[in-house]
Amino acid sequence: MKYVDAWRQFMQVRRLTDEVWLLTAEVRLLTAEVRMLTAEVWRLTAEVRMLTAEVWLLTAEVRILTADVWRLTAEVRMLTAEVWLLTAEVRILTADVWLLTAEVRMLTADV
Repeated sequence: MKYVDAWRQFMQVRRLTDEVWLLTAEVRLLTAEVRMLTAEVWRLTAEVRMLTAEVWLLTAEVRILTADVWRLTAEVRMLTAEVWLLTAEVRILTADVWLLTAEVRMLTADV
């Protein structure tokens, strides 16, 4: 009877040992998967960082272009103001020509 009990206990220990080995193998597989997923997360993090850097560069470029647009807009406004001044001068000169023409007509009429 002792041998039978000892044999049963031995077989139970062996089954438990086999289960432990299987669980250990599963843990190793899961550990390998976690490592692969961790590597993928690090790769994606690096990619996000690169994309973020690109966004910052593009933002800086947009700011530079916006400043250029504002500068060009100011230049256009200045040129528009100059055109208005020149237009006013042309009108004044045109009025002077009309006045001189009227004077010439009056002098010619007297002769």
